[in-house]
Amino acid sequence: MADTPLLTQRFVHPDVSPSSTATPSATPDDTMPALAPGQKDKLGRVMIEPDGSSWHPAKDAARTLKDCVRRLYTQAYHTLGVRSQITMCTWESRYNLVIGTTFERKASAKLSSWLKKVRDSDKFKAILDQVKKARGSLKGGSLHTRGAKTVGTINNFHQYVAENLDSSVQLTAKLSTQIWKEKVVGGTYKGRVYGIGSSRQAEALDGVKISAMSDQIAKLTMALAESERRRVAEQESMSETVQQIKEQEKQRTA
Repeated sequence: MADTPLLTQRFVHPDVSPSSTATPSATPDDTMPALAPGQKDKLGRVMIEPDGSSWHPAKDAARTLKDCVRRLYTQAYHTLGVRSQITMCTWESRYNLVIGTTFERKASAKLSSWLKKVRDSDKFKAILDQVKKARGSLKGGSLHTRGAKTVGTINNFHQYVAENLDSSVQLTAKLSTQIWKEKVVGGTYKGRVYGIGSSRQAEALDGVKISAMSDQIAKLTMALAESERRRVAEQESMSETVQQIKEQEKQRTA
């Protein structure tokens, strides 16, 4: 049915085959038999109706809610939105929006409470502690879970630079790569440097940067020299003008 609520496109009972979910859960008013809440139709679905912020009968609807959520999330999902329709309950089509909204709210609360129980368990806390220790480990890369460089390796690099590099020498990109290759990595392996990638690419990139910086420095030096030449010329011109004014004043007073 075209007006099936959004929720019924997100949850499916896993025991029902895809072909059997083609029939909407909400039956149109003109074809719905006279069923009282709690009774089942020919497909075995329990008739429910809105009852404030819940459904009536609440017991059957709550059982269906738990079963839908529990059987759906048997493995890791990237999103909470999963397949087709609810096939264990039915309702009048005029209740589509109310039933769907209530189901989304209650299913979200139920799933959140189950996840909270997992997060509060000792087993999950032990896993979190192990992951934190791995991220902060100063040992080899086997315990490190993020990035190509371990915390210990980076600390060793900075310690070596602080102890061996003269403070008057600027740590350029080329020098940094050279120190990393020779002192931290111990050379290259098949043209690749641990934590950097291809040694040739790194060296070529450093060469391009250095060349561009050299050109920029040369241009700035020329501009500075030209500015200094103009300043000296203006100063000399000003001195000549002042001298001429002084001579004219002397002639007037003579």
